[in-house]
Amino acid sequence: MLPRRSVTTIRTSSTASIGSKITGNILMIGERLRQAFHNNKPAIVRDRRQLLRQYTQCFTGREAVDWMVTNRDIIDRGLAVKLLRILQRNNVLHHVSDQSYLFKDDNALYRFRLDDCTFPMSREKEPYIKGEQLYARLTSQLTKNTILKVHTESGTVYEKSFYGSELVQWVVKHGLAASRAQAIGLGKELVECDIIRHVTTGHHFKDERVLYQFHPNMAHLKVMDLFDLDERPRSLNQDSPMSLRRHSEVSPRHSPIRTPNSIDIALGPLTLEPTSYSGDENKNIRKSSPGSSDSSSPLPPRVRKISTGSRSMSPVRTRGISSDEEYMVKNTIKITGDSVGFGFVVRGEGPSYVHTVDPAGPAAAAGLKAKQYITAVNSVDVVHKKHQELAHIILENPYYITLDVVDHNPLPKTEEEDED
Repeated sequence: MLPRRSVTTIRTSSTASIGSKITGNILMIGERLRQAFHNNKPAIVRDRRQLLRQYTQCFTGREAVDWMVTNRDIIDRGLAVKLLRILQRNNVLHHVSDQSYLFKDDNALYRFRLDDCTFPMSREKEPYIKGEQLYARLTSQLTKNTILKVHTESGTVYEKSFYGSELVQWVVKHGLAASRAQAIGLGKELVECDIIRHVTTGHHFKDERVLYQFHPNMAHLKVMDLFDLDERPRSLNQDSPMSLRRHSEVSPRHSPIRTPNSIDIALGPLTLEPTSYSGDENKNIRKSSPGSSDSSSPLPPRVRKISTGSRSMSPVRTRGISSDEEYMVKNTIKITGDSVGFGFVVRGEGPSYVHTVDPAGPAAAAGLKAKQYITAVNSVDVVHKKHQELAHIILENPYYITLDVVDHNPLPKTEEEDED
């Protein structure tokens, strides 16, 4: 009798960052909820009139909470509100007219951002949205001639599996991609995001008779998982130097290079990640772009260097940084994080300084520059803090920070140093 296998047992290495996967799972739960609201009988999402004004494709907060309590076994209405606020913070839904209005269990009107085309779609987020839409349609009981079938390969039976060529054809036929080439690209992104995977993890996505399955977690993703995803604890790998990051959808054009002594400040679920890579580790993190044969780059995928104008900062004395001497130019910079984060990297062993600044990020827009030393964060003195400690302080305030910085010129030598 042939062994039956409904899920793959060998885990593949995905090029998507941990942070983007967490954000992606939140978006998939949000999309799953959006589809449920639309498919409910009667539909929760519909056109409504309030205060003599017509609002399209919206729902009330109270109806949303009612549905959550009735259909998702959430016995506490306050708990349902907290879950929906997590989706609101992640740009899944919003108030129809007041962007700052916090979700409440009331008669206020809300919309899913995908319904009014205000969702900030990006290359990193799109595979998760389309992956959930694809999974929902293929697993729906109403779907006829689904490509999810039982297949046998090398003596093993794989349930709910499909060939890469079948997926490409289905995606084009049902309008999830405009061409076969786009469908292949989507398939590759779904593999990179670990939404689908080869049954033995031996292949990337191919438009061939190569067998794939959806990740088994797709069947178990629940609304209650939002709490764990939103409050994911920090993880630490003790085997290598660390770079503290809040992973996010950083633009590939402006992603700063990570070094063993650098901290990348960006908004998103928090994790600690190795910053020195051995040859074996590189095999797990490289990403081959379509048509590219280059697999020797030691950098993480979609990362390039941003020049700071200097390879390193000259040593500086903390007494000079915290003094009022004329050669120190002091400034206070207020930065409001966006959906990506603050967009700068810090280095240093106390005092710490700005190593790189994302030209497209909030930090650059606020006036933060490379080579500036950070003396205080939200009025808390950090002159003697190493970059790891400084990063933790900054990441405790993910949405808004005030930095006291100084532009440093080397201190004039003292008579004692001249004599030395």
